[in-house]
Amino acid sequence: MPNTNTGYALETQTRPFYSPRQFANGSNTSVVVHELAHQWYGDLVSVRGWKDIWVNEGFARYAQWLWSEHEGEGTTRELADHVYASHPADDPFWTVRPGDPGPENQFDIAVYDRGALALQALRDEIGDDAFFAILKGWPKRYAYGNASVADFQRYAERVSGKPLATLFDTWLFQPVKPDVFTGGKVSSAARTSGAGGTPVEPRSWKKIAATNGVHAH
Repeated sequence: MPNTNTGYALETQTRPFYSPRQFANGSNTSVVVHELAHQWYGDLVSVRGWKDIWVNEGFARYAQWLWSEHEGEGTTRELADHVYASHPADDPFWTVRPGDPGPENQFDIAVYDRGALALQALRDEIGDDAFFAILKGWPKRYAYGNASVADFQRYAERVSGKPLATLFDTWLFQPVKPDVFTGGKVSSAARTSGAGGTPVEPRSWKKIAATNGVHAH
């Protein structure tokens, strides 16, 4: 870890960069997970254009959610429900389109969190076997090259055997809060927030949220 005051982390290929600022309060596994995930989603496979940034940042954020699940600090579903319920329908969060956020929103938090919601919706729709086959196969399919959001959709459809255009359009391109999670199943967050409450905050949430301002990508 170099002696620097840059204050951010960066997924430089084969050697992620961290500033001491990330560890001022002790260990920070979540930011390490985020940058290591970029070795596959961002470095091994890079974006075709900057508008495709979701295939970097949505996946790195979801890796943090998976780590939370592994550590027993909140499942990906619980984190998805918490994010969904934390942003009311009129929140500008939902106006950012992760699939093409525009230069002004290139690294907006919605690209990360709404981007991860899209992956949870995909997992719900196609099941764990197909979902994790896609996550593992994607970096192999486009290794040492560039790929787009459209490429990922086509790949996910091929592996899962399901049409996914509506799902991707809903979660990545529509500037509104989706009414339901995929498959017509209303999430527990949607039910709870509709009743005036929010789901219990997962134990990992503060650790994950604390990384928002400390990585460059």
